[in-house]
Amino acid sequence: MEVKEAKPPSGYGKPPWEFKGSALYQLHLVKSETARAFIPKEFKLVEAFGYTLGGFFLASYDDSPAGIFDGLVVIAGIVWNPPTSCAWAARVLVNSDEACVHGRKVGSSLMAFWKY
Repeated sequence: MEVKEAKPPSGYGKPPWEFKGSALYQLHLVKSETARAFIPKEFKLVEAFGYTLGGFFLASYDDSPAGIFDGLVVIAGIVWNPPTSCAWAARVLVNSDEACVHGRKVGSSLMAFWKY
């Protein structure tokens, strides 16, 4: 799906950005070989017995640098990011042009932001 490039708002400021709203985080085991397809080879996958922890993050933001929007983040697995670990987003879906543009502008070049 092609996303029209909306004029990015100038109010992003510098990180950290503040997002206010509610969210649901659902975790489940993902086979390491499945997760690895979405995670760059230079990152060490946190795994045990052939599995990592993946899932999804469903959020409804009432206030954010990109305005009001809903988003779904698909978590491929957990990667080691010294001195801690973090969830790796395989896909980010949002329902706002502005949130999509914001994510593409400030997000990782490895993450894909789509408007649904």
